[in-house]
Amino acid sequence: SGPELASAEKAAQAEEEQVLALFRGFPCKEFSPCAVWRLLAPESCVTNWRRAITNLTTKKKLIKTGNKVTGFFNRTVNTWQLRVEKPEQKSLF
Repeated sequence: SGPELASAEKAAQAEEEQVLALFRGFPCKEFSPCAVWRLLAPESCVTNWRRAITNLTTKKKLIKTGNKVTGFFNRTVNTWQLRVEKPEQKSLF
């Protein structure tokens, strides 16, 4: 509570911004939480990055692809991709 909570929320927001920047930098690429962790901060806890991905999915910034890759301990994990809004197609005639 108080200042400690505010600090934690600020850190979580910064992590979400980092994750979103990574996905925006590679809009057609899929990333697993393990890959995000390795690319952004391997010295930190992977659960921070899982939470950021979950929050961004809830905010409709990322989509879960349904594809899986091998993650930690040879377990399959899901991948996510930047959600790209398709422009409305208009009729030419």
